Amino acid sequence: MTLKTTKLGKELAKLRIDNELSRAKMAKELKMTDRELSLIEIGKSQVTDDFLMKVSAQYGSDKDVADSILDVLRDAHADSVKTITFDMTPLNATQRASVLQLKIDIDAENKVELENAEKLAKDAKRARARDRMKKLDEKKLAPVPAPEEAIAKEVNLTVEGLTEDDLSILAELEDLGEAV
Repeated sequence: MTLKTTKLGKELAKLRIDNELSRAKMAKELKMTDRELSLIEIGKSQVTDDFLMKVSAQYGSDKDVADSILDVLRDAHADSVKTITFDMTPLNATQRASVLQLKIDIDAENKVELENAEKLAKDAKRARARDRMKKLDEKKLAPVPAPEEAIAKEVNLTVEGLTEDDLSILAELEDLGEAV
């Protein structure tokens, strides 16, 4: 079974491996359950900056190492955040307006990013199609003439048993000059 992990989860796992710890052992050292740590690693649990500072203090051998760990964890956490939740009840009207404007700005940025990603995907698809066509053109061989007896001069068809779809295909072929 494969579980998705977040960037923060990957950094926490790397930290565990570097310290030769199981997830259960790391969870115990951080005074939490294995399940809580697992949920953090897969992005199913909210993470506070206090938690990140606790991890860096626990596994940093000195202040510089702890600060370095904290920077890495903060960056990974920022990349892992998918949802920001605001409690609007204690906010005044100006603060509410700011939060709503932030949501509008984030939605607009996400829309632009999605449109850019879709455009890149279409461009990549077109480029792949052009490459395939170019490769086919490069591989084209001169047509091999069929033996004279294999070339049909005339084909006679009876209309009995043909469906309407068959008839419409025949009509299209006639229009293209491929059938007589």
